[in-house]
Amino acid sequence: MANGKTHLVVGAADGLTVALADKKKLEVSHPPSTGLALGASFGKLPDFLEPSLGNPHHRQSCHSSLVLATLGIELKQLFHWYPENGVQKCIRGLCLIAGFSYFSHLLCYAETPQSLPLLGKV
Repeated sequence: MANGKTHLVVGAADGLTVALADKKKLEVSHPPSTGLALGASFGKLPDFLEPSLGNPHHRQSCHSSLVLATLGIELKQLFHWYPENGVQKCIRGLCLIAGFSYFSHLLCYAETPQSLPLLGKV
């Protein structure tokens, strides 16, 4: 089962991968250290927004299938966006790192027996 350390490691790995892979596409990238730090942070973000506090059923709207699907669609659009200036390239890179790291958090939970709720509590 995914835990805090797993989310940090997977998020950091995603951030590093995006930072290195994006460099090939746009010839501008964030340093690997930025990918690692931002990835680790956003890999844990859903648990900061909805802390478990020892409750394995803490997954609500920030841990939902709806967020996973929406984030996937937005990341695809962001990946295919070709920015025109340096500021836009920087924003695109940071958003890809953050988005893929959050996405990986949800994927880790989607693979558990409890999985993800569709919408969370309403």
